[in-house]
Amino acid sequence: MTNPLRMNRLLLFLGFIGLLIGPSRATEYIHEDNASPQVKAPADVVVSCDYWFSLSDLNDPTDPTFGRFVYGQSNIQKFKTYDRVCPSWCEYDRYLGYDPEIETEGKACQYYRRNYSPAHPGQKYPLVWGWDGYVNGATSAVEIRVDDRRECGTGLIIRTFTIDDRGLKYSDKQRIWVIDCNPFYVSDDCIDDDDDIEWPLFCQQPDPLDGCYADLSPDNPALGRPQIVPGADDQCNLISVSFEDDTITVEEGACLKVLRTWSVVDWCQYHPLKNPGKGKWEYFQVIKVRDKLDPEITCTIGDCHPAVKDTVDGKCYGYIELRAEGTDSCTNQDHLRYEYKIDLFDDGQGPLGGFDLRVGPLSKLDEAPAIQENEYAEFPDSVLNASGTYPLGEHRIKWFVEDGCANVELCDTTFEIKDCKAPTPYCKTGIITVIMPATQSIEMWASDLDDGSFDNCSDELIFSFSSDTSETNRVFDCDDIGVQEVEIWVTDQEGNQDYCKTMIEIQDPSENCPRTIITGRLVDENGQQFNMSGLTAQLFKNGRLIRSRDLDQEPFEFNIAGLTGQLTLSIEYNKSPLDGVSIADIVSITRSLLGKEDFTSQAKRMAADVNGDCRISVGDAAALAKVILGHDRDFNRYGLNTWSFIPVADPDYNSETHCVVEDTYVIDVNALLNSYDFMPVKTGDSSN
Repeated sequence: MTNPLRMNRLLLFLGFIGLLIGPSRATEYIHEDNASPQVKAPADVVVSCDYWFSLSDLNDPTDPTFGRFVYGQSNIQKFKTYDRVCPSWCEYDRYLGYDPEIETEGKACQYYRRNYSPAHPGQKYPLVWGWDGYVNGATSAVEIRVDDRRECGTGLIIRTFTIDDRGLKYSDKQRIWVIDCNPFYVSDDCIDDDDDIEWPLFCQQPDPLDGCYADLSPDNPALGRPQIVPGADDQCNLISVSFEDDTITVEEGACLKVLRTWSVVDWCQYHPLKNPGKGKWEYFQVIKVRDKLDPEITCTIGDCHPAVKDTVDGKCYGYIELRAEGTDSCTNQDHLRYEYKIDLFDDGQGPLGGFDLRVGPLSKLDEAPAIQENEYAEFPDSVLNASGTYPLGEHRIKWFVEDGCANVELCDTTFEIKDCKAPTPYCKTGIITVIMPATQSIEMWASDLDDGSFDNCSDELIFSFSSDTSETNRVFDCDDIGVQEVEIWVTDQEGNQDYCKTMIEIQDPSENCPRTIITGRLVDENGQQFNMSGLTAQLFKNGRLIRSRDLDQEPFEFNIAGLTGQLTLSIEYNKSPLDGVSIADIVSITRSLLGKEDFTSQAKRMAADVNGDCRISVGDAAALAKVILGHDRDFNRYGLNTWSFIPVADPDYNSETHCVVEDTYVIDVNALLNSYDFMPVKTGDSSN
């Protein structure tokens, strides 16, 4: 049986030993027993942040990094670290059992005093800390619990070694202090040899960049970024590098200015609330972007509009569209500034430096231009739209556009306000004049045939018989006897022209001119007079009408004395397509196709060729039915008029294969016929 007095003395002795070695060497006994094993942890140790170790290895009792754990005191060995030392180690002696009343300084501080060299602060040394850990009197496995109390890599790590012997636990602790011997440091001076940061471009501001699409990223060597000095960022630092940009556009001398603020933060030192001035450093860059390219401007001059005479000053004014639009590779369109000036009549005599009108400067974001001096403008507050009503004449407009870098481009062009509306011509009709006996001719002036023509601007108009304004008069002679169609051209002062047509009847009642008469009638199939009113016989030479006669139950005649070559005599009538046609005509065509009935005359056969293909077929009956039923208004679809007028002298007239193509006579003046008769044929009227 264990002596209680002896046991109490043993416990008192162990407690005294614990006081001597400090709290780090105290052994925790959970159960009192004379056979209890002894547990002793490895010696306490101090390491710098430069000393690398794996936290997971601290759970391995055989790992030698901070001392092994062995069974039996005879197996222990001293362990050491290979590490740098620094002044901060002296602050941690009190945690290693240092008693200033007994010792001058602790082991960590001694190592510092003995080894540290300011010339080589990063030098590493072999440092011996003490013995491995061990256990006596037990064979059970040791359990290790690691309590990592570090913050940002610095602070205390406690290793607790525990064995379980017959249900009783015995333990001891090792303390590992991790100290930052080289905290991240940046001085207030931009350049300091001790700084752990190199600021961009060695603290020089960057040169201006050219081009609005210049590379503004920190990867651009012309701008750079803060660089951490090699070795300054260790496992006891938490360094972040970031930047914020404040962009100022439309800056004088630059398209834009970027104020870049770099922030370097060591989150292991920086505490915004506790110590806001420590652990955070800032650096400012001013980045200017220049644009050396001028903006582009496009100006548009609209088409001519009819001019109008002002009732007050009597001058003529015309509307014109004048627009401009600018673009720039750097400056936003809304920030471009515009201005325009106009030199009326392009004479360089205006009071505004040779110009008469001025509007601007103004951007799209402004409400009104600084100067507005254009009373002709439709939109007086716009610098992009100078459209308006300006006086007749040639003027000059000059647009200016300026970008945010004071680059200026201009569009200098002329525009003309002119009377682009042609006069409105009116001709007298039914003019009759006679040949003068002495000259056998009559002179007519184009202005004599004017019946009130007018122009929107010009007071003085030129009248001529053609577009040639010099042909203001024309002489008609015996060759022109009859009805002559003429054109009366009206030209204003701007050269705009238009014309009207009228008829002049040249008569020779005194028969002063030689007479060569051709006559003609409308006759039926038997050669008898065919009475039909509302027709006109026309005589053409080279496609120009030279004679015209109305047909009203009387023969027509033309005096062609003096005319040579070939003439064309024509009669045309295209009214009342349904006159004389009915279902009976469709029946007549059908019976002819069936061989039950034939046409009584060649004229009826021609009338049956409704579709003009020179043969009688079912198609003719169908074409006639479309007109009768109203599907077709007339026979123009087939190239035929309501009436055809067949020259009786046509040698093919009596041929059964005769096909009407033209209702004309071609008259050879040197081989005249006695009579030029026409036989009317009503298209579709084929029934007997």
